[in-house]
Amino acid sequence: MLRHRKIARQRLKDCSIAEYNSLIHDAKLTPTQKVIIDSFIIGNLPVCEIAFKLSLCESMIRRHLSIVYDKVAFL
Repeated sequence: MLRHRKIARQRLKDCSIAEYNSLIHDAKLTPTQKVIIDSFIIGNLPVCEIAFKLSLCESMIRRHLSIVYDKVAFL
């Protein structure tokens, strides 16, 4: 994982709910991206469970997470 994505992921994990919601809103995520990041960060679900829940492959979930981290990192 690239350094800026690691920093963005940690930022999302460490912030308060209000800050999290603000970051997610400012990043202008798609509905699918929002469901995935909420499940991963707030729900603490592993990628395989999110993929099963959304009927997507694990690589697609990882790709969406990368896009979200990119959007958050460059706010």
